[in-house]
Amino acid sequence: MSGRALALSTKTKSGDKCVIINLYQFTAANPVEQQEVWDIIAAWVLKHPNDKIILIGYFNSAPAGERTGYSLPLSDSQRQADARLRDFCQDTGGDLASSRCHSWRRGKQSASLDNAVTWNYPLSQPQVCLEAKHKRYDHGVLSFTLPHEDFIASFKDPKRSFDIPTDRVDVVFFQRNILQWHKNVQQRISPFASDDEEATGESLLHKMREEQDIMRGEALNLQGRAETSTYLLRAEVKKVQAQLLKLDEAHLREGTRKR
Repeated sequence: MSGRALALSTKTKSGDKCVIINLYQFTAANPVEQQEVWDIIAAWVLKHPNDKIILIGYFNSAPAGERTGYSLPLSDSQRQADARLRDFCQDTGGDLASSRCHSWRRGKQSASLDNAVTWNYPLSQPQVCLEAKHKRYDHGVLSFTLPHEDFIASFKDPKRSFDIPTDRVDVVFFQRNILQWHKNVQQRISPFASDDEEATGESLLHKMREEQDIMRGEALNLQGRAETSTYLLRAEVKKVQAQLLKLDEAHLREGTRKR
């Protein structure tokens, strides 16, 4: 099986460069190719002594003592593959990290063939998930915990504003008029799925967003109509009050002339 690697580069919150390399190493039956991959990675690592580097993947070799169920002594190819991993770590100054639970199992044999090597970067809480049921997939998924302070932004309480803009739903008004809101929304949103086309994840997401906009819009429309009605009512009250004031003034003038 051919070896391959995939690398990505990012920066931590402090601005340090962090490189993560995912490796699928050649099998132990290909010692020349396997050594060539180790040499290429070692040369690159030694050129970046200050970078935080994580090499993780299927190494096709195990740390010392991390094979069980094998006939002893180990075959030359397996023993040499494990030695190449050990030499690679020693030559580059890398820290080898593995899970206590073996990541590969087949019959009575198991081994930690999936590992990680790091430079200038600590890893913790190694875990292996072995839930895959496919008969051709006999490896677990290896994971580690990264220092959260390097990537997770700290949460800050937002400043609270008690101003209610016109495009925001008034919660108190909404609760008082929720029955009317239900009636309005039901007239625009059908509870039945359309049979015109096959639903996809993208179409379902689009439909969900459309329905959310409709529900919010109906709440704002109801709220806006109520505010308009209130405004008109107040205007009508002021108009009546003005008319009554004029009548009072007229009566006063009439009474003055009779005297």
